[in-house]
Amino acid sequence: MEKINRNKPKEDFIWRFRIICAFFLFFIFVALGAGLYAAYSDFKGMIIPNELSLIILAVFCAYAALINFSGNEFIVSVPSHIIGGVAMFVITFFAFMAKMMGGGDAKIMSAYAFWFGLKGIVAFVFYTALFGAVVGLVALYLKKNKPVQSPKDGSWIQRVQAGESAIPYGIPIFIGALLSFLKLGYFSAEYLKSLL
Repeated sequence: MEKINRNKPKEDFIWRFRIICAFFLFFIFVALGAGLYAAYSDFKGMIIPNELSLIILAVFCAYAALINFSGNEFIVSVPSHIIGGVAMFVITFFAFMAKMMGGGDAKIMSAYAFWFGLKGIVAFVFYTALFGAVVGLVALYLKKNKPVQSPKDGSWIQRVQAGESAIPYGIPIFIGALLSFLKLGYFSAEYLKSLL
């Protein structure tokens, strides 16, 4: 007579939970890693490569597919995420056309907005604007006082000290995204449990 292992469903659940959490955290860390590199690239040379926005959007799509595949009720909120991303794209497109921000900034903000959806877009914009103001104040200080001797050619510091009114929005966008992930509870135990 074959022995029934009563712990098998529990073991399957634990392994399924671990695999889904590992992929989920991998996707988030890739999205944040792309944002961190965008912040560095913007600081270094006032450029955000388009590939970084595509990476953030691609890992969001993979995340959405994983959540849907896991049987979670995520599918209900997909329209919210799509509307949030498209709304951000429209807003930042007009900001780009008005020369209020660069094209790379607009694309990366739009890519992150897909992650946050309508539920988190206001917090994302607030955090980004708040830290954008901080970077703006630093730019004013650099422009007025020129404290950095011989900054690297083409860098944000060199441009600002030369008189340009440039702000590397990649930095506040990354900080805004990180804080939004935290505020929305993406790393909370409750959220990770809800993935199953």
